[in-house]
Amino acid sequence: MVSRSDFYSVVALLDGQVVGSNFLSLSDAVAGIGPVTVESCHQGKGIGRALMQDVVDHARRRGIEGIRLLQETMNKSSLSLYASMGFDFRESVAVPTGRCSAYCGPQRAARDRPGPSRDRAARDGN
Repeated sequence: MVSRSDFYSVVALLDGQVVGSNFLSLSDAVAGIGPVTVESCHQGKGIGRALMQDVVDHARRRGIEGIRLLQETMNKSSLSLYASMGFDFRESVAVPTGRCSAYCGPQRAARDRPGPSRDRAARDGN
């Protein structure tokens, strides 16, 4: 799936078809899990748990100090899975979303949504 030394990846196959995947970022002392995905028609069958257990076991084999993941609070079933696997809630995270990312460039960002003048000044380095 991913051929990078700083990532570990695993897939779940059913009848030769990929029905789920998970990743483990190994670039820091604390590894990062995700994204974990399971096709919606196969959720609730233990696939997510198996994918999570695989990356946790891989981290342990490598002697990783800790593992972190970012959970969308609206997904209660995966939150329950992570809690049942021993993950603890640490803090909330704000994730602003919008049409334009930082890679759009100043002209496109200004055209898509001008925003307050103080925001434009910060964007433009003033």
